[in-house]
Amino acid sequence: MNSKALGMSYVNNSVKVIFAVALTTVGAKLYMHLPFTPVPVTWQTAGVLFAGLTLGSEMGFLSQLLYLGAGVAGLPVFSAGGGVAYFLNPMGTGGYLLAFPIAAYVIGKISESGTSKGRWRQFTACLAGIGVIYLIGSLWLGMYVHVGLLPAILMGSVPFIFWDIAKAVVVIALCGKAGYVKSHCK
Repeated sequence: MNSKALGMSYVNNSVKVIFAVALTTVGAKLYMHLPFTPVPVTWQTAGVLFAGLTLGSEMGFLSQLLYLGAGVAGLPVFSAGGGVAYFLNPMGTGGYLLAFPIAAYVIGKISESGTSKGRWRQFTACLAGIGVIYLIGSLWLGMYVHVGLLPAILMGSVPFIFWDIAKAVVVIALCGKAGYVKSHCK
């Protein structure tokens, strides 16, 4: 690859990383509280799904690490602000945030693999990433609100399954239409 092509590739990836961070940030601001759980419904997950599908495992991971870094630095990228203390917020959502880079990595790895075809691979990748977010988030939530894993899953994951599947469908459709899916099934 020549230097001009490498430069354009770098710029293209940088723009996608910044867009993934911005999408995750905007998604954090689009939230609603449910009366039976401290965890709000947000569109942050869409940013994580986008990062994994469009950037692949490594760049997707880095984009979400950059998102967390911006929040830790005090930028108001999370649903109710930023800063290190936000991970210990009364909603118990720090674990979900910490899971974002890992989930983006998993989504990217699966979407890059050749285990299945097209949209089903992308959907499977998104479900796996959502599962990572649920597992780490529920573990953190359970420790934070002093309940076992099952009650934490019932409180912090089950109510969001429909919402997150809908987000996965939307992200897959939008990324596919725009030609942004990084996998072998373009």
